[in-house]
Amino acid sequence: MGTALGRLVGFFRFQLLIFLLGLSTVSDNIIYYYTLVWFLYNFFISPLLSGVVIPELEESNDYNFIICKHLKELIFYSVILFSGLLVIFLIPQLELFELGMIINLFIILLLMGFNELISLYNQFKNKYFTYSINPLIWNLFSLVYTVILYYLGIISANTYLLCYSVSVLVTLIFQFYTSDLKLKIIKDKFKTVRYQFHFKYYHIASVIFTSAIFIDFNFLKISAEEGSISFYSVLNKLPELFASFIAGTIIVVLFNNLVKNKIILEKAINIVIVLTLASFSLLYLIISHDSGQIINYLFNTELRFSASILLAITSYFAIFTICSFLVRASYFLKIDKSITLLLLLILGIKFYYYTQGAISIVEMINFNLVSYSILLLFSIYKIIKNNVWHLSYKR
Repeated sequence: MGTALGRLVGFFRFQLLIFLLGLSTVSDNIIYYYTLVWFLYNFFISPLLSGVVIPELEESNDYNFIICKHLKELIFYSVILFSGLLVIFLIPQLELFELGMIINLFIILLLMGFNELISLYNQFKNKYFTYSINPLIWNLFSLVYTVILYYLGIISANTYLLCYSVSVLVTLIFQFYTSDLKLKIIKDKFKTVRYQFHFKYYHIASVIFTSAIFIDFNFLKISAEEGSISFYSVLNKLPELFASFIAGTIIVVLFNNLVKNKIILEKAINIVIVLTLASFSLLYLIISHDSGQIINYLFNTELRFSASILLAITSYFAIFTICSFLVRASYFLKIDKSITLLLLLILGIKFYYYTQGAISIVEMINFNLVSYSILLLFSIYKIIKNNVWHLSYKR
Protein backbone atom coordinates (compact mmCIF):
# COMPACT_ATOMS: atom_id res chain seq x y z
CA MET A 1 0.00 0.00 0.00
CA GLY A 2 2.82 2.38 0.86
CA THR A 3 4.60 1.78 -2.43
CA ALA A 4 1.39 2.03 -4.45
CA LEU A 5 0.60 5.40 -2.86
CA GLY A 6 4.13 6.65 -3.47
CA ARG A 7 4.13 5.61 -7.13
CA LEU A 8 0.72 7.18 -7.68
CA VAL A 9 1.82 10.49 -6.18
CA GLY A 10 4.99 10.24 -8.31
CA PHE A 11 2.79 9.98 -11.38
CA PHE A 12 0.95 13.14 -10.28
CA ARG A 13 4.34 14.84 -9.81
CA PHE A 14 5.27 14.07 -13.43
CA GLN A 15 1.79 15.03 -14.60
CA LEU A 16 2.09 18.38 -12.81
CA LEU A 17 5.45 19.12 -14.49
CA ILE A 18 3.99 18.55 -17.95
CA PHE A 19 0.86 20.58 -17.12
CA LEU A 20 2.92 23.55 -15.91
CA LEU A 21 5.86 23.44 -18.32
CA GLY A 22 4.56 21.55 -21.36
CA LEU A 23 6.94 19.69 -23.68
CA SER A 24 9.73 22.26 -23.32
CA THR A 25 13.45 22.62 -22.72
CA VAL A 26 12.83 23.23 -18.99
CA SER A 27 10.75 20.07 -18.63
CA ASP A 28 13.36 18.17 -20.68
CA ASN A 29 16.15 19.32 -18.33
CA ILE A 30 14.24 18.51 -15.14
CA ILE A 31 13.27 15.04 -16.40
CA TYR A 32 16.79 14.44 -17.75
CA TYR A 33 18.68 15.42 -14.59
CA TYR A 34 16.15 13.74 -12.30
CA THR A 35 16.64 10.58 -14.37
CA LEU A 36 20.41 11.17 -14.18
CA VAL A 37 20.17 11.05 -10.38
CA TRP A 38 18.48 7.67 -10.56
CA PHE A 39 20.90 6.43 -13.21
CA LEU A 40 23.92 7.36 -11.07
CA TYR A 41 22.17 5.90 -8.04
CA ASN A 42 21.60 2.64 -9.93
CA PHE A 43 25.20 2.72 -11.19
CA PHE A 44 27.04 3.46 -7.96
CA ILE A 45 24.70 2.85 -5.04
CA SER A 46 21.80 0.47 -5.59
CA PRO A 47 23.89 -2.50 -6.84
CA LEU A 48 25.92 -2.35 -3.62
CA LEU A 49 22.78 -2.87 -1.57
CA SER A 50 19.57 -4.12 -3.18
CA GLY A 51 20.43 -7.76 -3.84
CA VAL A 52 23.15 -8.14 -1.21
CA VAL A 53 22.19 -6.55 2.13
CA ILE A 54 19.26 -8.80 3.02
CA PRO A 55 21.15 -12.06 2.28
CA GLU A 56 24.08 -10.78 4.38
CA LEU A 57 21.77 -9.80 7.25
CA GLU A 58 20.18 -13.26 7.07
CA GLU A 59 23.61 -14.91 7.38
CA SER A 60 24.92 -12.70 10.21
CA ASN A 61 23.95 -12.05 13.80
CA ASP A 62 25.90 -8.78 13.94
CA TYR A 63 23.52 -6.46 12.10
CA ASN A 64 25.45 -3.34 13.10
CA PHE A 65 28.58 -4.73 11.45
CA ILE A 66 26.71 -5.23 8.16
CA ILE A 67 25.25 -1.72 8.34
CA CYS A 68 28.61 -0.11 9.07
CA LYS A 69 30.42 -2.10 6.39
CA HIS A 70 27.99 -0.86 3.77
CA LEU A 71 28.08 2.69 5.14
CA LYS A 72 31.81 2.79 4.47
CA GLU A 73 31.22 1.25 1.06
CA LEU A 74 28.67 3.97 0.24
CA ILE A 75 31.06 6.73 1.26
CA PHE A 76 33.87 5.15 -0.81
CA TYR A 77 31.76 4.98 -3.99
CA SER A 78 30.21 8.43 -3.46
CA VAL A 79 33.65 10.05 -3.20
CA ILE A 80 34.74 8.27 -6.40
CA LEU A 81 31.61 9.55 -8.13
CA PHE A 82 32.14 13.10 -6.90
CA SER A 83 35.76 13.02 -8.09
CA GLY A 84 34.70 11.79 -11.52
CA LEU A 85 32.04 14.49 -11.91
CA LEU A 86 34.56 17.10 -10.75
CA VAL A 87 37.02 16.02 -13.44
CA ILE A 88 34.27 16.40 -16.06
CA PHE A 89 33.48 19.86 -14.68
CA LEU A 90 37.14 20.93 -14.99
CA ILE A 91 37.21 20.10 -18.73
CA PRO A 92 36.04 23.41 -20.26
CA GLN A 93 35.16 21.95 -23.67
CA LEU A 94 32.44 19.69 -22.23
CA GLU A 95 30.37 22.16 -20.15
CA LEU A 96 28.11 19.35 -18.96
CA PHE A 97 27.73 20.39 -15.32
CA GLU A 98 27.84 23.43 -13.12
CA LEU A 99 29.69 23.09 -9.81
CA GLY A 100 26.42 23.58 -7.92
CA MET A 101 24.86 20.68 -9.84
CA ILE A 102 27.80 18.38 -9.00
CA ILE A 103 27.59 19.18 -5.28
CA ASN A 104 23.83 18.71 -5.47
CA LEU A 105 24.21 15.27 -7.09
CA PHE A 106 26.82 14.17 -4.54
CA ILE A 107 24.62 15.13 -1.56
CA ILE A 108 21.51 13.48 -3.03
CA LEU A 109 23.27 10.22 -3.89
CA LEU A 110 24.95 9.95 -0.49
CA LEU A 111 21.64 10.58 1.29
CA MET A 112 19.81 8.14 -0.99
CA GLY A 113 22.41 5.47 -0.30
CA PHE A 114 22.16 5.86 3.48
CA ASN A 115 18.39 5.89 3.22
CA GLU A 116 18.28 2.73 1.10
CA LEU A 117 20.58 0.87 3.51
CA ILE A 118 18.41 1.64 6.54
CA SER A 119 15.25 0.99 4.50
CA LEU A 120 16.53 -2.46 3.51
CA TYR A 121 17.20 -3.19 7.17
CA ASN A 122 13.56 -2.30 7.90
CA GLN A 123 12.50 -4.53 5.02
CA PHE A 124 14.56 -7.37 6.49
CA LYS A 125 12.72 -6.82 9.76
CA ASN A 126 9.43 -7.22 7.82
CA LYS A 127 8.50 -3.54 8.24
CA TYR A 128 7.20 -3.38 4.69
CA PHE A 129 5.08 -0.26 5.04
CA THR A 130 7.95 1.61 6.70
CA TYR A 131 10.31 0.46 3.94
CA SER A 132 7.87 1.46 1.19
CA ILE A 133 6.97 4.93 2.45
CA ASN A 134 10.02 6.65 0.88
CA PRO A 135 8.53 7.42 -2.58
CA LEU A 136 5.35 8.76 -0.98
CA ILE A 137 7.29 11.30 1.11
CA TRP A 138 9.58 12.26 -1.78
CA ASN A 139 6.76 12.78 -4.23
CA LEU A 140 4.50 14.66 -1.80
CA PHE A 141 7.36 17.09 -1.20
CA SER A 142 7.90 17.28 -4.99
CA LEU A 143 4.29 18.24 -5.66
CA VAL A 144 4.53 21.10 -3.19
CA TYR A 145 7.92 22.52 -4.21
CA THR A 146 7.22 22.14 -7.94
CA VAL A 147 4.26 24.51 -7.60
CA ILE A 148 6.20 26.90 -5.33
CA LEU A 149 9.25 27.03 -7.63
CA TYR A 150 7.04 27.52 -10.69
CA TYR A 151 5.09 30.44 -9.27
CA LEU A 152 8.26 32.02 -7.89
CA GLY A 153 9.71 31.80 -11.40
CA ILE A 154 12.85 29.95 -10.28
CA ILE A 155 12.07 26.40 -11.41
CA SER A 156 15.08 24.71 -12.98
CA ALA A 157 16.84 21.35 -12.79
CA ASN A 158 19.21 22.61 -10.06
CA THR A 159 16.56 24.14 -7.78
CA TYR A 160 14.34 21.10 -8.32
CA LEU A 161 17.12 18.72 -7.23
CA LEU A 162 18.05 20.91 -4.28
CA CYS A 163 14.51 20.58 -2.95
CA TYR A 164 14.59 16.87 -3.73
CA SER A 165 17.66 16.41 -1.48
CA VAL A 166 15.66 17.84 1.44
CA SER A 167 12.88 15.30 0.88
CA VAL A 168 15.42 12.44 0.85
CA LEU A 169 16.89 13.70 4.13
CA VAL A 170 13.40 13.61 5.69
CA THR A 171 12.93 9.97 4.66
CA LEU A 172 16.37 9.03 6.00
CA ILE A 173 15.50 10.47 9.41
CA PHE A 174 12.15 8.69 9.32
CA GLN A 175 13.65 5.31 8.36
CA PHE A 176 16.33 5.45 11.04
CA TYR A 177 14.08 6.42 13.92
CA THR A 178 11.47 3.79 13.02
CA SER A 179 14.15 1.08 13.05
CA ASP A 180 15.63 -0.54 16.16
CA LEU A 181 19.13 0.66 15.24
CA LYS A 182 20.99 2.83 17.74
CA LEU A 183 23.10 5.74 16.53
CA LYS A 184 25.68 5.39 19.31
CA ILE A 185 26.25 1.68 18.61
CA ILE A 186 26.64 2.35 14.88
CA LYS A 187 29.11 5.19 15.54
CA ASP A 188 31.24 2.96 17.77
CA LYS A 189 31.12 0.03 15.37
CA PHE A 190 31.85 2.30 12.39
CA LYS A 191 35.28 3.15 13.82
CA THR A 192 36.34 -0.50 13.96
CA VAL A 193 34.85 -1.85 10.72
CA ARG A 194 37.34 -2.12 7.87
CA TYR A 195 35.96 -1.83 4.36
CA GLN A 196 37.43 -4.06 1.64
CA PHE A 197 36.44 -3.70 -1.99
CA HIS A 198 34.86 -6.82 -3.49
CA PHE A 199 33.95 -6.97 -7.15
CA LYS A 200 30.47 -8.38 -7.82
CA TYR A 201 29.04 -9.10 -11.25
CA TYR A 202 25.65 -8.23 -9.80
CA HIS A 203 26.74 -4.56 -9.65
CA ILE A 204 27.26 -4.38 -13.42
CA ALA A 205 24.14 -6.40 -14.20
CA SER A 206 21.94 -4.10 -12.14
CA VAL A 207 23.46 -0.98 -13.69
CA ILE A 208 23.04 -2.02 -17.32
CA PHE A 209 19.59 -3.48 -16.71
CA THR A 210 18.16 -0.23 -15.37
CA SER A 211 19.96 2.03 -17.87
CA ALA A 212 17.85 1.38 -21.00
CA ILE A 213 15.61 4.44 -20.97
CA PHE A 214 18.31 6.78 -19.66
CA ILE A 215 20.57 5.79 -22.55
CA ASP A 216 17.64 6.57 -24.86
CA PHE A 217 17.31 9.98 -23.16
CA ASN A 218 20.95 10.79 -23.90
CA PHE A 219 20.60 10.02 -27.61
CA LEU A 220 17.42 12.10 -27.72
CA LYS A 221 19.14 14.97 -25.92
CA ILE A 222 21.99 14.97 -28.44
CA SER A 223 20.15 14.38 -31.69
CA ALA A 224 16.44 15.11 -31.29
CA GLU A 225 14.38 18.29 -31.13
CA GLU A 226 13.18 20.26 -28.10
CA GLY A 227 10.61 18.42 -26.00
CA SER A 228 11.57 14.95 -27.27
CA ILE A 229 12.58 13.67 -23.82
CA SER A 230 9.30 14.90 -22.35
CA PHE A 231 7.40 13.29 -25.25
CA TYR A 232 9.20 9.96 -24.72
CA SER A 233 8.48 10.17 -20.98
CA VAL A 234 4.77 10.78 -21.58
CA LEU A 235 4.71 7.80 -23.92
CA ASN A 236 6.24 5.53 -21.26
CA LYS A 237 4.63 6.94 -18.15
CA LEU A 238 1.55 4.73 -17.70
CA PRO A 239 3.35 1.38 -18.33
CA GLU A 240 6.23 2.61 -16.15
CA LEU A 241 3.74 3.35 -13.36
CA PHE A 242 2.35 -0.20 -13.54
CA ALA A 243 5.89 -1.64 -13.55
CA SER A 244 6.83 0.37 -10.47
CA PHE A 245 3.66 -0.76 -8.67
CA ILE A 246 4.56 -4.42 -9.11
CA ALA A 247 8.32 -4.02 -8.58
CA GLY A 248 7.81 -2.01 -5.40
CA THR A 249 5.11 -4.20 -3.87
CA ILE A 250 4.92 -7.91 -4.64
CA ILE A 251 8.51 -8.28 -5.90
CA VAL A 252 9.95 -6.79 -2.69
CA VAL A 253 8.01 -9.26 -0.55
CA LEU A 254 8.75 -12.25 -2.79
CA PHE A 255 12.48 -11.51 -2.82
CA ASN A 256 12.55 -11.22 0.95
CA ASN A 257 10.66 -14.51 1.34
CA LEU A 258 12.87 -16.23 -1.23
CA VAL A 259 16.05 -15.30 0.64
CA LYS A 260 14.54 -16.39 3.95
CA ASN A 261 13.43 -19.71 2.38
CA LYS A 262 9.75 -18.98 2.96
CA ILE A 263 8.78 -19.58 -0.67
CA ILE A 264 10.16 -21.86 -3.37
CA LEU A 265 11.79 -20.32 -6.43
CA GLU A 266 9.40 -21.48 -9.14
CA LYS A 267 6.35 -20.33 -7.21
CA ALA A 268 7.86 -16.87 -6.73
CA ILE A 269 8.67 -16.59 -10.45
CA ASN A 270 5.24 -17.83 -11.50
CA ILE A 271 3.51 -15.30 -9.23
CA VAL A 272 5.54 -12.48 -10.77
CA ILE A 273 4.83 -13.66 -14.34
CA VAL A 274 1.08 -14.19 -13.87
CA LEU A 275 0.54 -10.93 -11.97
CA THR A 276 2.60 -8.94 -14.46
CA LEU A 277 0.94 -10.34 -17.57
CA ALA A 278 -2.54 -9.85 -16.12
CA SER A 279 -1.80 -6.26 -15.08
CA PHE A 280 -0.26 -5.18 -18.38
CA SER A 281 -2.95 -6.92 -20.44
CA LEU A 282 -5.53 -4.87 -18.55
CA LEU A 283 -3.49 -1.71 -19.07
CA TYR A 284 -3.23 -2.32 -22.83
CA LEU A 285 -6.98 -2.86 -23.13
CA ILE A 286 -7.60 0.43 -21.34
CA ILE A 287 -5.15 2.68 -23.18
CA SER A 288 -5.65 1.13 -26.65
CA HIS A 289 -9.33 2.10 -26.56
CA ASP A 290 -8.50 5.80 -27.08
CA SER A 291 -4.91 6.66 -26.27
CA GLY A 292 -5.18 10.22 -27.56
CA GLN A 293 -8.06 11.12 -25.25
CA ILE A 294 -6.35 9.50 -22.24
CA ILE A 295 -3.04 11.30 -22.89
CA ASN A 296 -4.81 14.59 -23.43
CA TYR A 297 -6.79 14.21 -20.21
CA LEU A 298 -3.77 13.18 -18.11
CA PHE A 299 -1.11 15.52 -19.50
CA ASN A 300 -3.02 18.24 -21.39
CA THR A 301 -1.02 17.24 -24.48
CA GLU A 302 -2.29 16.46 -28.00
CA LEU A 303 -0.66 13.09 -28.71
CA ARG A 304 -1.99 9.91 -30.27
CA PHE A 305 -0.20 6.58 -30.63
CA SER A 306 -0.84 3.59 -32.86
CA ALA A 307 -1.96 0.24 -31.42
CA SER A 308 1.36 -1.37 -32.44
CA ILE A 309 3.42 1.21 -30.52
CA LEU A 310 1.22 0.86 -27.44
CA LEU A 311 1.53 -2.93 -27.62
CA ALA A 312 5.32 -2.69 -27.91
CA ILE A 313 5.58 -0.32 -24.95
CA THR A 314 3.32 -2.33 -22.64
CA SER A 315 5.05 -5.58 -23.67
CA TYR A 316 8.48 -4.07 -22.96
CA PHE A 317 7.53 -2.90 -19.48
CA ALA A 318 5.86 -6.24 -18.70
CA ILE A 319 9.07 -8.07 -19.62
CA PHE A 320 11.15 -5.44 -17.79
CA THR A 321 9.10 -6.05 -14.62
CA ILE A 322 9.63 -9.82 -14.70
CA CYS A 323 13.33 -9.37 -15.45
CA SER A 324 13.69 -6.92 -12.54
CA PHE A 325 12.84 -9.75 -10.14
CA LEU A 326 15.26 -12.15 -11.86
CA VAL A 327 18.11 -9.62 -11.94
CA ARG A 328 17.52 -8.70 -8.30
CA ALA A 329 17.68 -12.39 -7.34
CA SER A 330 20.66 -13.13 -9.63
CA TYR A 331 23.29 -12.68 -6.90
CA PHE A 332 21.37 -14.97 -4.56
CA LEU A 333 20.83 -17.54 -7.37
CA LYS A 334 24.46 -17.29 -8.55
CA ILE A 335 23.56 -16.43 -12.14
CA ASP A 336 24.69 -12.78 -12.04
CA LYS A 337 27.87 -13.45 -14.06
CA SER A 338 25.94 -14.95 -16.99
CA ILE A 339 23.34 -12.18 -16.95
CA THR A 340 26.08 -9.54 -16.78
CA LEU A 341 27.85 -10.91 -19.86
CA LEU A 342 24.59 -11.00 -21.82
CA LEU A 343 23.70 -7.45 -20.78
CA LEU A 344 27.16 -6.21 -21.81
CA LEU A 345 26.63 -7.78 -25.22
CA ILE A 346 23.19 -6.15 -25.52
CA LEU A 347 24.65 -2.79 -24.48
CA GLY A 348 27.39 -3.00 -27.10
CA ILE A 349 24.88 -3.86 -29.84
CA LYS A 350 22.64 -1.01 -28.69
CA PHE A 351 25.39 1.61 -28.94
CA TYR A 352 26.41 0.29 -32.37
CA TYR A 353 22.81 0.32 -33.61
CA TYR A 354 22.06 3.77 -32.22
CA THR A 355 25.17 5.37 -33.71
CA GLN A 356 24.55 4.15 -37.27
CA GLY A 357 22.21 7.06 -37.96
CA ALA A 358 19.34 9.12 -36.57
CA ILE A 359 17.40 6.82 -34.26
CA SER A 360 13.65 7.24 -33.88
CA ILE A 361 11.63 6.73 -30.71
CA VAL A 362 9.78 3.80 -32.31
CA GLU A 363 13.12 2.11 -33.10
CA MET A 364 14.23 2.65 -29.50
CA ILE A 365 11.06 1.01 -28.19
CA ASN A 366 11.40 -1.97 -30.52
CA PHE A 367 15.08 -2.49 -29.69
CA ASN A 368 14.37 -2.45 -25.95
CA LEU A 369 11.51 -4.92 -26.41
CA VAL A 370 13.61 -7.42 -28.39
CA SER A 371 16.71 -7.17 -26.18
CA TYR A 372 14.84 -7.59 -22.90
CA SER A 373 12.84 -10.49 -24.34
CA ILE A 374 16.17 -12.22 -25.00
CA LEU A 375 17.27 -11.40 -21.43
CA LEU A 376 14.07 -12.91 -20.01
CA LEU A 377 14.38 -16.16 -21.95
CA PHE A 378 18.08 -16.50 -21.12
CA SER A 379 17.49 -15.83 -17.39
CA ILE A 380 14.71 -18.41 -17.18
CA TYR A 381 16.93 -20.92 -18.98
CA LYS A 382 19.84 -20.35 -16.57
CA ILE A 383 17.58 -20.62 -13.51
CA ILE A 384 16.00 -23.87 -14.68
CA LYS A 385 19.43 -25.27 -15.57
CA ASN A 386 20.98 -24.35 -12.19
CA ASN A 387 18.04 -25.23 -9.92
CA VAL A 388 15.82 -28.24 -9.43
CA TRP A 389 12.48 -27.15 -10.90
CA HIS A 390 9.60 -28.69 -8.96
CA LEU A 391 6.25 -29.15 -10.65
CA SER A 392 4.55 -29.21 -7.24
CA TYR A 393 4.57 -26.31 -4.78
CA LYS A 394 4.45 -28.66 -1.77
CA ARG A 395 7.68 -28.61 0.19
